[in-house]
Amino acid sequence: MPNNVPITAGSGTNIATEEVGAVHYQRVKLIDAVASSTLALNVVEDQASASGDPGFVLMARRTASPTNTSGLDGDYEALQLTGGQLWTLWRGAQDSAGVDMTDTVNHALQTTLVTMPQVIGAVAASGADAQAPVKVGMKAIDYGTTTTAVSTSDVTDWFADVTGIPFFIGGHPNVVTLEKSYTAATTNAVYATLSAVGGKLVVTQAQACCEGRGDVRLGFGTSTVPTSQGVVLSHPRISTGDWVTRGSGEGVVAVGAAGEALLITVGTPSVGSIRVVTTYYPIQS
Repeated sequence: MPNNVPITAGSGTNIATEEVGAVHYQRVKLIDAVASSTLALNVVEDQASASGDPGFVLMARRTASPTNTSGLDGDYEALQLTGGQLWTLWRGAQDSAGVDMTDTVNHALQTTLVTMPQVIGAVAASGADAQAPVKVGMKAIDYGTTTTAVSTSDVTDWFADVTGIPFFIGGHPNVVTLEKSYTAATTNAVYATLSAVGGKLVVTQAQACCEGRGDVRLGFGTSTVPTSQGVVLSHPRISTGDWVTRGSGEGVVAVGAAGEALLITVGTPSVGSIRVVTTYYPIQS
């Protein structure tokens, strides 16, 4: 317990002391001049705090860019901060070059994640992918909803109905529709070809209509219309005013090999012409 020991100095003065083992130690106040106030420096781990507990103001050195202020590893030095925030090093989090990210980078990352939640893939476009997939969600809309158009290259929603069934439009954004008319026999003629070397043609629909009786065979090849594998459309005798069709344009009907054109062979129609219409698009192989 603290003890006041009388000290004779003129009329006498009391000195505040702490008696430990019959020895008096002078008390030193670290906070204010109130006799009953104390500052506990011997707080133990997991000790409960209380309202009004006194303490020290903890300050650190303001540093725009943190650097060592001591001479050797293991020396004591002051904590450093900027903008009221303590500089830290986020160990274990690294950038794409394998360099530890400082707190400045972390702040920018945290700000982005808080203001605009996003998932960034680990593999760039056209990169080899060996990552686990990310589950994809969609925006539910009612049937009859008119969606809002966005600008080219903007991010857009992927829509599904309220039961989670996604909306799809079959085909390709650059589908080519081609019609050619034949009034005489033609053998192994080029119906459609590729503009890019090494590409492939993908057919989504093929249709032939005859004014008079006639035959037609359409297929992939480099010089000759195939008679088995590679045939897209074939009929040995289309009746007058009749037609033959394959596919609806919503899905893939046939795909040619790299560098193959779409070739055609037709017989001479008995009347008028044979008209052949196809929808297709080119892809890189």
